[in-house]
Amino acid sequence: MGAGCGEKSADCSHANGYLNGSGDDPQGGYVGPVLASLRTDHPKTKLVNLACSGETTSTLINGGRCDYEEGSQLDQAVEFLHAHRRYTRLVTIDIGGNDIATCGFQGLPPTCVAADVDADVADVETAFSTLAFEPTVPLPGHGDVPLNVARICQWTTMCTKLDFHANPAGYGVMATAVEAVLD
Repeated sequence: MGAGCGEKSADCSHANGYLNGSGDDPQGGYVGPVLASLRTDHPKTKLVNLACSGETTSTLINGGRCDYEEGSQLDQAVEFLHAHRRYTRLVTIDIGGNDIATCGFQGLPPTCVAADVDADVADVETAFSTLAFEPTVPLPGHGDVPLNVARICQWTTMCTKLDFHANPAGYGVMATAVEAVLD
């Protein structure tokens, strides 16, 4: 598996399997379950994870939070892909979460969430029921809440630690969304 973010990785705390209070787990997050799924048909598949927790789109391109032999994270990913192009089975790119988090503090202006994508994209938005303000469902300790709020509380640490990173269940949901694109 290889380059960008994920199996070669970039925001990349999600690709790095970051858990609030526990730190990074580069074999975890959503990339671990995706790797396990790929190994069902391709048992020799290996994970090369270039994730760097805390990256933004700017630091991905210009270098930033993590050190790489090739300089920037992007340069490292490009070098890897050139060297292993014949053997790279999957590349995931997971970048922009930290950019959106910053926008969240500004009320999410439309420029923060505009999509201009020309590649296959895992539909995590639908998997997390992001736009489902109805129906309401019971959330222990909170009464009935919109489905999207319940999913956030169930699959991230937002409701327990005020942190948007996924928990193990949420990473599993993300992995399933990636696997759906592979089918």
